[in-house]
Amino acid sequence: LGGRAVLLGCAAAGAPAWAQVTLFENDDYSGRSVTAQRAQSNLTASGFNDRASSAIVTRDRWEVCVDANFSGPCRVLRPGGRVLVLD
Repeated sequence: LGGRAVLLGCAAAGAPAWAQVTLFENDDYSGRSVTAQRAQSNLTASGFNDRASSAIVTRDRWEVCVDANFSGPCRVLRPGGRVLVLD
């Protein structure tokens, strides 16, 4: 993903109940955050539309996409530490 990745959708592969990812407003894992434990095709309701800059994947793999409904450029994030969503 080029430039600031503005995540609108995220989905866990298989979406088990224990899947978890936390998205952060700033690229240093700070600022406002939202934690998802199930698929979300649009982050507008959570106030994170065009805001996520970094993520910490706690459990399972997550696909994050630039556009709503899992469209646009996407990237799979895996657990094991902090992940910069920026390129």
